Amino acid sequence: MFYLKTRRFKFMNLVDTIYNKVLLREGKRKIEDYLLEIRLFSYNSSKQLAQTLSIPIPIIVAIKKELQSLNILEKGSGFSLTKFGIEIIDLSFHIKALNLKHYHYLSNTAALEIMTKFSWLLDYFNNRPSADVTIDQAKCTLESAIKRVQYMLKKEKLLHRNILCLGDDDCMSIIIATFNAYIFTNHSEKNIHVLDKDIRILNYIKQSPPYIQKQIHVDVCDFRDTLENRFQRTMDIVIMDPPYTINGITLFLSRAILCLKHEENLSCYISFFKMDYQFLYTIQKLWVENHILLLDMIIGFNQYEGGSILGSQSDFYHLITTDKTTVPLIDNKAMIYTGKRNPTTRSYQCKKCKKIYKINEKSKFNTIEELKKEGCEKCGGDRFCLYKRVRNL
Repeated sequence: MFYLKTRRFKFMNLVDTIYNKVLLREGKRKIEDYLLEIRLFSYNSSKQLAQTLSIPIPIIVAIKKELQSLNILEKGSGFSLTKFGIEIIDLSFHIKALNLKHYHYLSNTAALEIMTKFSWLLDYFNNRPSADVTIDQAKCTLESAIKRVQYMLKKEKLLHRNILCLGDDDCMSIIIATFNAYIFTNHSEKNIHVLDKDIRILNYIKQSPPYIQKQIHVDVCDFRDTLENRFQRTMDIVIMDPPYTINGITLFLSRAILCLKHEENLSCYISFFKMDYQFLYTIQKLWVENHILLLDMIIGFNQYEGGSILGSQSDFYHLITTDKTTVPLIDNKAMIYTGKRNPTTRSYQCKKCKKIYKINEKSKFNTIEELKKEGCEKCGGDRFCLYKRVRNL
């Protein structure tokens, strides 16, 4: 946090100064949310701000009085920042290059219109590496990726903090960097981190435009291995689309919590295919046992390319840490991918000549994407339909 010399010629840390005067049960992060909220939006009443931040009105008023005493807020009933107030908030949060008009455009504009504005993203997403279904990859659509980041932008206020993508076959890092480059003039801070075992994904991220690349740091990582110390307790936000098994989501969540700073009210965003109720119960039990709070769940939020076996859509979860959050225990040797736990052979039929191809780990083609890319050996067609699916003995 930035230290600034006030008009009283004393050095201050803005968030700590307010927190020490108003001991907020929700922690310092709520103070940060308060300051960013009044910087980004106009509020006329304490009730309105209290509803947005889920903070009692008396606390809203107490913080307001402290800000007025520091000459950060104007005197009066509203929440108008002084020129000094804007300066100190921008310096404290390193957002001096903030473009409010661009921020509100990305927050309130339909994803399809944003896709049109940043037209290069469509080609970039269309050329992503094919999904490796053996490690439960499924590529979300560009529209879904944009909607995810819009949701995060509204919940986090800004995306200038340290963000970790645990696996990134959806190229979420690219969308976040695109948003930041538009919101902040000449933004170049390397605050987005990607960990993935798939080198194809990491190399593809490196092929993004230079102003996007300079914001993203990528590393090869198998989450079953011990996580390097440099990643632990350093992140403010984690986003992930984990394997579709209990062991898979437990492993990814364990790594997410280990990477997040040891603070409360830090976010973990998860996209996960809808499973049966027993499966969902087990996942939610995992969250409760580790004192992780489910803040929001949006059914059918994400759309995917292909993924027809699981309905081509998934749900979106917003989890936050508490002051008692613990790291879930994991079994490093457990099978985390659906293909390993329930190996199957799928037969696909060429729509043109009816030739049938078997797809499994031992066949010539391990995935339908590989078969489509190579084309039918008999007629050259690239359109196939699922003919049969059997579990391997």
